[in-house]
Amino acid sequence: MTKIVLKFLLLLFVPFFAQARDTDSLRVLWVGNSYTYYNDMPSTVRQIAATQKVKLSCTRFLKGGERLSGHLKNQKLLDAIAAGGWDYVILQEQSSAPGRSRGKSTLRRVRSTAWCTSRRPMPV
Repeated sequence: MTKIVLKFLLLLFVPFFAQARDTDSLRVLWVGNSYTYYNDMPSTVRQIAATQKVKLSCTRFLKGGERLSGHLKNQKLLDAIAAGGWDYVILQEQSSAPGRSRGKSTLRRVRSTAWCTSRRPMPV
């Protein structure tokens, strides 16, 4: 299962990395919970990027069991989003929340805030 996820991430990010080779590093903001933290996805994606000679600078806001709505109460995260300059923002909602309407509205709120402050906003 892990190999499938890694292959998917590689296929997902390689086209974006190819466009960014002229820059020193890409700034990536990670917001999530234990799935992202315990599987160390930021480091895994950084290693995949390194195989393409792309440097990633990862900032992490990862807390076990946390929903995006809980993350939005973290002033440091809000400051990081407001500061902008992110090339990519990775949002990982709590596993049962995406199916609930409250989870969807929180995701839209975080996404729209990050969109407004990103260097190269991309719809997801």
